[in-house]
Amino acid sequence: VTSWERKSLTVEETFANDLQDILSIRAQIPELFRSWEQRMEKGGYWNRIAGWVVKLKFFDFKSTTHEVSCRQRPTVQDFSLLIDNAFDRQKKPVRLLGLGCRLKESLAPEQGQQRDLFEL
Repeated sequence: VTSWERKSLTVEETFANDLQDILSIRAQIPELFRSWEQRMEKGGYWNRIAGWVVKLKFFDFKSTTHEVSCRQRPTVQDFSLLIDNAFDRQKKPVRLLGLGCRLKESLAPEQGQQRDLFEL
């Protein structure tokens, strides 16, 4: 049996109408953040945060991401700053918005993985 470990957890939303400016983009962050928080809580991933990431896909289907290394639990304001930085790169209408985090490896030994001699 092979095991699989999640390396990131993000939530994304594609909008029927492109978000035209940074204010309309920021207005979407709280709802995405709540959805992301619920998934983080359900999976018990809070102690595995290795970095925060945001993704913007523009009306022309080009995309950009912005990521920072940080092990702290992010806030809506943290994601807002990342999104501001990502949007400033192109300043075009946004079709998709995503936010989340990179996860470090869990500390628990994986099923079927050989244990280190000093862990015994």
